[in-house]
Amino acid sequence: ATPARLGHRGLRAELRDYDQPGVEAFMWQAVGSGFGDDVVLLRNVGGRYLRANGRYLPWNSSGVSVDDEASSMMYWVVEPIPAREDMPALPAPPPNPPYGYLLGVIHLEPGRLIRFVRALDNGDYPEDPEHEAWRQFWFRGRSAFRLRDDLRFLVGAGVYYRNIAMCVRAGRHGRLTPLVVDLPDGGYGDTLEIVLIRAETPAYNGLQHPDVNAE
Repeated sequence: ATPARLGHRGLRAELRDYDQPGVEAFMWQAVGSGFGDDVVLLRNVGGRYLRANGRYLPWNSSGVSVDDEASSMMYWVVEPIPAREDMPALPAPPPNPPYGYLLGVIHLEPGRLIRFVRALDNGDYPEDPEHEAWRQFWFRGRSAFRLRDDLRFLVGAGVYYRNIAMCVRAGRHGRLTPLVVDLPDGGYGDTLEIVLIRAETPAYNGLQHPDVNAE
């Protein structure tokens, strides 16, 4: 029930993890919009709808809010991403180090706290990130390639960096999703939980990888 930020209509929309108190297990329902099978409205548990912003203020186009006043800004197009059997190649690391130099000032890229654990071959792992099996370190930059290389080094000898899959989750009850793209911009101080799964194991073979390169 919190008003959306300045320049946005309706109420605030907030992305939260499943292990936070007060989060419903069923948050959004896709309902038909009447404009085709692939165009839907997203209705929340309070009966309001997710809407985009930025029609008249383009600099606000990155935000969403929740409103009960019907608008074409509430139409969402469903674009299914097919699955593939093998792990897609991670984006190549950037050629420059994870910092820039401008006018004599060093501008560091955002740092994130990476909390990680290595799963057993059957996929089991302690779900509570406070468990002693979980470790953590600070990572600076967006490159998933460099993140995997750092995690391979921290996991220990005998693990080649291409032989592990990085899986992210939205809280301890979130579904594991393979990380196959670079991290988003911003997010300084954010915590990212990663479960490492070794290749050629039953857990790895059971993963479904999104085909992010599909056209």
